[in-house]
Amino acid sequence: MSFTLPWRWDVGLGILALLGAAAGLTSAPRFPPRSLMILALPVAATILSLLLSDFTNRGLQLVLSLLPALLLYCLIAGFFRRQDIILLFWVWTGFVLFLAIWLLTVAALHPYQTPTQWIQLSRVTAFKVPNDITLLTILMPVAVVLFLLKKRLWHKALPLSALGLGLLVSVLYQSRLGVIAAVIGIGMTLLLSAWTLTQDPTKKTLLFPSKRTLVLGLSFSLTLIFITDAVTGFQLLSKLTQPWTTRLPLWLAALCMFSNSPGWGNGPGSFLLLYRECLQSWQMSHLLAVDPRITPWAHNLYLEILAEQGLIGFTAWMVSLGLVFQKGVKSLPNTNCFGHQIFAVGIFTSLSIFCLIGFFELSLWRQWVAPLLLSLMAACLKWVESPPEQ
Repeated sequence: MSFTLPWRWDVGLGILALLGAAAGLTSAPRFPPRSLMILALPVAATILSLLLSDFTNRGLQLVLSLLPALLLYCLIAGFFRRQDIILLFWVWTGFVLFLAIWLLTVAALHPYQTPTQWIQLSRVTAFKVPNDITLLTILMPVAVVLFLLKKRLWHKALPLSALGLGLLVSVLYQSRLGVIAAVIGIGMTLLLSAWTLTQDPTKKTLLFPSKRTLVLGLSFSLTLIFITDAVTGFQLLSKLTQPWTTRLPLWLAALCMFSNSPGWGNGPGSFLLLYRECLQSWQMSHLLAVDPRITPWAHNLYLEILAEQGLIGFTAWMVSLGLVFQKGVKSLPNTNCFGHQIFAVGIFTSLSIFCLIGFFELSLWRQWVAPLLLSLMAACLKWVESPPEQ
């Protein structure tokens, strides 16, 4: 609700807070020590960077915006069971479908506008640029898993529709990063799902033959992308051939900021305030093509954390992600139930695609990034640590 509806008040957060309070009154949370440590490390590093920053007022506003993400993490890690996470898969898939339908409707109603103008006309408050479409592609592995595990055709209709329309949105809005991430995510999910079949050959009846599933899935995705791009005059294909050189000055500016304050960084949200000064001090504007528009993020999540929170914050975030990935990798071959393995594949792949996109896009201060990241981390940990259910 908060991501899609242009309401002045955050109604979704209010509902979430009431549900969390109701759950807290009826049952005590079950937080494993590892889950608490994984959350505490980046939170402590962010607060330290804020306290030592020269831009405390701006940083405080941005840090407070992380509270919904922290609430989601605590809710999933403390109260969810595996059945609840499966329901969360359906919610995510429905969200992808709903948002894709709305974005396609906006494009159909304004056919002569650009993708950037479509984003503005959509009034999706969490979306600022066409590459925010990557939110849909990050959740596509979840839809793939639901499609694979459900036997009835009407159960498969929702995830298949979400996948198809999500790919259409990525192509029409010319998000090359979204298209590349979608193909990698779908392929990785199918490949890991096929690999789980080799661990237990008796379960092959649950899926199509593994090789055929992989080929059909990738063929469907690539064919849909090609046909859609052909209808629009191959605008995405021409964009794919262009280099991403406009990001290089931003990455160098982030490194410059890190060199000025390597320990605890320059403070949350400081990239927007300092990156042009760094470009001038390193005289990069004369050597590289610098986008004249104001850019509030570094287009690299890891360099942005390094610039704003220094080595302390960067290490904290990487250790937390590393612990989650360690748990996720160990869970893939060690789950007795085949269906539980496939669900673990979906969470693990979505988190992997998020981290991949982080090299070229994303920022903790974009409205949907932190809630999605912490939700995926909590779901991955909770799925591994929860006892199996029928």
